[in-house]
Amino acid sequence: MSTPENAKKLQAIFSEIFYRRTDSDWEESLNPRIGHGTSFLLTAHVFLMIQKKFNIDFWKWYHIQPHYHYHLHDDKNPVVVIRNGKESLEPNYRKGERYELSASTIALNLKWYHKDTQEYGRNPSFEMMFNSVQKGEWWDLDSCLDPNMWCMGSGGWQTQFLNIIFQTDYTDSNVYSFSGEFDEELEKVWYDNIKGSETLAYFDMLNYLIIWIDRWAHDIVDPAKIPESEKTNIYEYGGIKGYDHENDLPDRHKLMTSEDTIPECLGTVWELFKMCEDEFLNNDFFEVSESNVVKMKA
Repeated sequence: MSTPENAKKLQAIFSEIFYRRTDSDWEESLNPRIGHGTSFLLTAHVFLMIQKKFNIDFWKWYHIQPHYHYHLHDDKNPVVVIRNGKESLEPNYRKGERYELSASTIALNLKWYHKDTQEYGRNPSFEMMFNSVQKGEWWDLDSCLDPNMWCMGSGGWQTQFLNIIFQTDYTDSNVYSFSGEFDEELEKVWYDNIKGSETLAYFDMLNYLIIWIDRWAHDIVDPAKIPESEKTNIYEYGGIKGYDHENDLPDRHKLMTSEDTIPECLGTVWELFKMCEDEFLNNDFFEVSESNVVKMKA
């Protein structure tokens, strides 16, 4: 870190990205259509700046998987098996077992990689990643990224966040119940009180970008600075890198709203931010004021 002043500015950027606001300005900080959108816009720019600095091929990370790897965890979703007339729960795989991609999956991954690279370039641009689009009376978030990926990566964080905002205590099971038992209740307590119909999509996309920033940190930062429990977050087989999606940031820590200290789960990505100090403090997209407030440049 070059100076104490720069350290505070870098910390301000870091906090704006990784700690969610829960005051009355929370929605305006997330949704650039209805507010300043600083938290989201800042995260999107940092996501792209890290790719540029470290020459990251986003679509390769997104589509291409090692042709084989070894499971890092036991299966968390065992299936019911009937043996000798008795039911039991058994995992589909266990930690340490080898998994191999089928030839058809390898070919399909490569096909999608070439398709997206040809359509969007080596990396998605700022404009390609998000855009509020009106669909009848509703607004939605349009993106070159598959919503099945960015909508599901941090569902637990969304539940925690809305519980804090609206002072409720719903569980993920309540929110994502197939029975729809709580749908009407949640509509009244949560969703009817959110101004932008696409605000939660921005929340999910922001978290998805955070997940990728954290993944790359574990590939870039000196392994000696990575906690033991996170050293296998990135692995490599046959010259192809993969990531442990079961140890992504939302799996390691609950939603963060207080910036009193940097928890261990953010230590690695903080090291990455220190490596990017010059880019983050000198660019055309955002700046940090003398009072350490992050603002987007016009």
